[in-house]
Amino acid sequence: MKYEDSIASNFMITLGDEFQGLLNYGEDVMNIISDIELEMFPIRIRFGVGIGTLTTEVNREIPLGADGPAYYNARKMIDELKKIERMNRKSDSNIMIASEKNHDNDMMLNAILSLCFTLQSKWTKRQRDKEK
Repeated sequence: MKYEDSIASNFMITLGDEFQGLLNYGEDVMNIISDIELEMFPIRIRFGVGIGTLTTEVNREIPLGADGPAYYNARKMIDELKKIERMNRKSDSNIMIASEKNHDNDMMLNAILSLCFTLQSKWTKRQRDKEK
C-alpha cells in the first residue's frame, strides 16, 4: 500500500457520507488528500485534519472508537467547513486544519489551503490529469 507506514488506522466510511482514518504523523497528509481528491473528482470532499493526541488505543483495522483531541479537532474543522458553506453558499476551501496548541499556525495554514483550493478549482482537465 502506498502510504502504509503513515497510516495508523485504516480509512473507513463512518456516517454515510463521511470517512475517517488516523495517521502516525502528518508528513504524507497533503499527498493522501491530493490522491483522494484526484481519484474522486468531480466529487467534492471536505477534509478536517485534526492534530493532537489520542486518549484511546489505536486499532489498525478500524478507526471507530478512537477518541481524543486529534479527533475533536478534525470534527471541529468539518463543522466549520459546513458552516462556512451555509453562510457563503459556496466554499472558500475544502480542507481545514486544527491543532491542540498553535492556533496562529492553524490560521496561517488554513489561509494557505484556501488559496490552494481557489487555484485548484480553476485547473483545466489537462492540468488535473497531469497531477495523476
